[in-house]
Amino acid sequence: MRRPRTHLTGAPRLGAGASPPRYKLAIVNWLAIYPLITVLLWVAAPLVERLPVFVTTLVLSATLVSLMTFVVMPFMTRLFAPWLARTGGRQRTDRS
Repeated sequence: MRRPRTHLTGAPRLGAGASPPRYKLAIVNWLAIYPLITVLLWVAAPLVERLPVFVTTLVLSATLVSLMTFVVMPFMTRLFAPWLARTGGRQRTDRS
């Protein structure tokens, strides 16, 4: 049986109002960004070395954000979906 997926990320729906803990999202983001920015800097260095730093930053950040949004994060959220959906056993309750 397939779990319902969100239309943007492909991540499993966790229930009404539920979302993965922020530390899990931060880890998945870092695991995606670190290798991507490393490869981008390595590949782009010869192409942008003579450009002003603000143009280099503009080109690299636009490329990174586009790749992260439309390619890398949908893949990463599907890959890590079981871990992102797991609650860890403890339930938070909001008691006054």
